Amino acid sequence: MFAKPLVNPLSLLEYEAPSFAVYYYLIVFSLLLVYILLLCVNHYSHYTYYDGNGATELYEHRFYTPPSAPTFSSFFRTWIITPSLKLTSSYLNFGYHGFNPVPMLTFFLPLIFGIMFADIGHGLILMEFGLLMMLFNGRVNGMLSYIVDNGGVLFTCGLSSTIMGMLFGEFFGYHVNILPIKLFIPLVNVTLPFSFMDNIMAAIKLCILIAAIHLSSGMFIDFVNKVWSGEYLKAFTFSFARLWFYIGFIISIFMNKLDIQAWIYNPLTTFGVVLPLMVMCVGGFLSGDPVDGFIGTFETAIESLSHTVSYLRILALALVHSLLSGIFIDLSGGNPFVLLVGTILILVLEGLIVFIHTVRLMWVEWFSKFVH
Repeated sequence: MFAKPLVNPLSLLEYEAPSFAVYYYLIVFSLLLVYILLLCVNHYSHYTYYDGNGATELYEHRFYTPPSAPTFSSFFRTWIITPSLKLTSSYLNFGYHGFNPVPMLTFFLPLIFGIMFADIGHGLILMEFGLLMMLFNGRVNGMLSYIVDNGGVLFTCGLSSTIMGMLFGEFFGYHVNILPIKLFIPLVNVTLPFSFMDNIMAAIKLCILIAAIHLSSGMFIDFVNKVWSGEYLKAFTFSFARLWFYIGFIISIFMNKLDIQAWIYNPLTTFGVVLPLMVMCVGGFLSGDPVDGFIGTFETAIESLSHTVSYLRILALALVHSLLSGIFIDLSGGNPFVLLVGTILILVLEGLIVFIHTVRLMWVEWFSKFVH
């Protein structure tokens, strides 16, 4: 119903291929984006930011920028890394000692947000709004200061939304194809660009793949932390075995699907799923608490399944975004004012909902893998 080709905003004629309007808007938005970015870099060329709550204790030794560093490096440290540090510190509460998760969160947070909010036009507007917030930093007090002081988050999330909009072919709710090449994802068996609404099963597989990569990185951090702290028994009989089980479980899902007979006769089920669970049980016996080892093994298996399913919210919110955009296109009847109001509502309301769900995946699903 909503899978329409791009509509020329001047003549309202439909085209099977992207019209000149797409490239025109892309050029205008990109030039404006570059101009605001240069203003921000110039404005904060000598700006140094430290979180007054003491969060820099986790930050200084890993993201130190010398005074002679290039301007853009200082800009990146201030506006891209620091917001991720704030989100990390809010969860860790300064009681965490181990592998610094800030760089990974800086990568995964905008990536997951961008997939749920994939749209070239909406992403470009979000980027420009984030850069404008950087320019007004320190000039606003009260509740609005939380938005103004974190313009870097809006910028990176908007950048990710723009890139994902190109991969999934969305431009202000219209389906477009501006990629010069086709991108094939082997495990998911889908070629980008593709629309979530046109291929739900492929979208589900993509969400499971994202969950596997994200959660596996958290399990790896837990393994590293236990090795660094000298807890070698737990490191190998729990952390490593859990990672081993989870990777084997995900591969089995893609290979065997829901075929019970395939699960039974596939050697991967034995060596990639059952064996690591047995190692975790043995680890519980060796640690002197066999009951806790058995319960922990059972909990690990259930938790891995439930946390993976939780990432299907990516699909749900991506579908909501596409549907809302299509609804406002239908309601507008070509009226630019209605389209403008719809775009603002999508950016403000849905953008906030998507960000909250993205942070939830970071805090609940991911951090729980290595913060105990």
